[in-house]
Amino acid sequence: MLSWLSLGLLCVALALVARLVLRLRAARTVREAAEQRHAELEQRCLQLEESVVLLEAADSQRKDLERQLDQAQKLEAVGQLAGGIAHDFNNLLTAILGNAEILRMHASLGELREEVDEILRAGRRGAELVRQMLSFARRSPGQIVPIDLHQTIEDSISLLRRACSPRIFVHVQLEDESPIIEADPATLENALLNLGLNARDAMPDGGHLTLKTKQFEVTTGGMIPVGAPPDLAPGAWVRLTVEDTGTGMEDEVKAHLFEPFFTTKAPGKGTGLGLASVYGTIQLLGGRIVVDSVVGRGTVFNLWIPLTDKEAQVQEAAPDPNEVRRRAGHILLVDDDDAVRNVGKKLLVELGCTVSTAVDGLDALDFYQEHRRDIDLVVLDMQMPNLDGQGTFRELRRMNPKVRVLLVSGMAGREEAERCLGDGALDVLAKPFRLEDLSRAIARYGRLQRSPNATN
Repeated sequence: MLSWLSLGLLCVALALVARLVLRLRAARTVREAAEQRHAELEQRCLQLEESVVLLEAADSQRKDLERQLDQAQKLEAVGQLAGGIAHDFNNLLTAILGNAEILRMHASLGELREEVDEILRAGRRGAELVRQMLSFARRSPGQIVPIDLHQTIEDSISLLRRACSPRIFVHVQLEDESPIIEADPATLENALLNLGLNARDAMPDGGHLTLKTKQFEVTTGGMIPVGAPPDLAPGAWVRLTVEDTGTGMEDEVKAHLFEPFFTTKAPGKGTGLGLASVYGTIQLLGGRIVVDSVVGRGTVFNLWIPLTDKEAQVQEAAPDPNEVRRRAGHILLVDDDDAVRNVGKKLLVELGCTVSTAVDGLDALDFYQEHRRDIDLVVLDMQMPNLDGQGTFRELRRMNPKVRVLLVSGMAGREEAERCLGDGALDVLAKPFRLEDLSRAIARYGRLQRSPNATN
């Protein structure tokens, strides 16, 4: 009886153990499922966090793109305005500067010499203003040639030091190896002057202005230099830094820094074109600008400009006056603006040329058809009624494939001028041109003919 009882108790115990094992297994399964679910939830949380970060980044990128689009639209609008008025405004400046030069050469000015010099200075400032507008509107790249960046900096520094007060110390820290870039020397020098003058104005109580360079090589898949734009393309670059210890700027000001006509200066103290023209200049060179500024500590402009392996162009010396007169020949001057045509004729006569004029393209074709054997050089404006410069050039080439044509542009027809250069035109002379500009052109493209008399 006892053994049967013991056996029964044993069976019950085994059943309890078996049930406990099953419960333990079930609990372990539940725990594993819970852990797996917890891991899945953690993974989802991480994914959600990543999505939030991506959304925030996308929203930030969208806002940046919207700001860039807004900036581009503003520049395009001002560019259209600038391109439209540049030709007419440069015609006026050509007449003003040309006649002032003639007056200065021949008149017995006496006490009026200072006033004539002031007319010349004002006219050049007006020409610079037009060039700045076209520069930040990215309508006029100027004459792009390989240049030594360090030489351009040195040329700018001499002007900056004269423009700064004695309380502002200008420092230059240039690498031993000169970086060669492709740029228009005058436009780039103007950009550096604008940055320097902007820094000067930010240090009314004095401070330090530093310009320095450093070259970098960016490789495909390699590390981008610290502080460089993230979209910097592979290749050789130079970083030109313009740094001041001035007042700095707030983020709100920084956001509008390169907008045309934006300025924090008092009325009459700034046009809002300086930094906008810097932006346009660097963009035209395929470069980038990175700005860092802290209120009360100063501002750093880093200009990233691509390098070239071409040799720097040596600055051309002033032409020999005897060579100019030796090569002066018969010039056909074509321009629809009476003032430009008259002053251009006077300046060319000063150089010893025989000058005939035409009021537009059709008039020029008629004259050239009759006198083609006498014409050594055609000086042709690009923007004219009836038949523009490009059309006139093509017709002249049909008459005489060897015709020698020097184009003149108020910068509004630059693309058309480039196409003419590709088809055989000699060069492009920008308005407002000076006597020195015409002198160089005659020395380079004139013939061995000397005819000091002018004809109508």
